[in-house]
Formats: sequence, structure tokens, C-alpha cells
Amino acid sequence: MKALKLSLVVVPVVAAVALAGSALGGGATMAQAQAAGWDCGDPPETIFGYFHCTPPGKPSLGAAIGAGAPSITLRVYNDDASRTFAGTELLIRADLFDGHVPACPQDSLPEWGFLGVGPGYYACHRFDT
Repeated sequence: MKALKLSLVVVPVVAAVALAGSALGGGATMAQAQAAGWDCGDPPETIFGYFHCTPPGKPSLGAAIGAGAPSITLRVYNDDASRTFAGTELLIRADLFDGHVPACPQDSLPEWGFLGVGPGYYACHRFDT
């Protein structure tokens, strides 16, 4: 049953991450994402040196974590002068994560990283941190 629950979350979310990565193009800036309706915080603040933005129509990152969202799809931007696109990030709530998900190429590692925020999430960074 847990595998079924996870597959119902992971398959659509992995597809969403792929779309999020291509929706604005790899060279997009955070300003362009915000103009397209992405929520990057008000005011935007860095987390571990990066800006994190949630898709249009979705809760902010803090609200999504606070509500215990089952998964969170993010676009991530560098903390440089132009706030250029770094990559995408996918968070899956720890109680839904059982390791039976596609390998994550984060930082050239095959494993998802655990984040002890809110109810706890496993993160896949699709960029080198």
C-alpha cells in the first residue's frame, strides 16, 4: 500500500519537475520567473545560498512545508547579480519516501538528501550545490 501511495505522488511529481525545468528555459532569471507568477518569497531570502521559488498558483515554500505538503517542486536560483537559474529541486515528505524513487543526480550522488524541516523531507537537487 505504501508503494502505491508513493507511486501516486512520485510519478506526477517527477513529471512536474521535468516541466518546471523546461518551462522558463535553463537561462531564465529569478525576475523572469517572478514575472511569470513563481513565488520566490516576499522578500526573497536565500536558503543555503540559493533562492527557491514555487510554481504559480502553489503555496509559498514556507507555507507548503508548514502545511506538510506531500511533495514540493521548486526552481532554484543562484545568489548572483542576475539571480540566474541553477536548477530544480524536488522535495518528498519523509513519511512517503521509501527509497523506491529514481536516483537523484544531486551533486553527483545517487541518493536523496534528508532535510529536517517541517515534517521532514527528502530532497533531490538537480544542480550542483
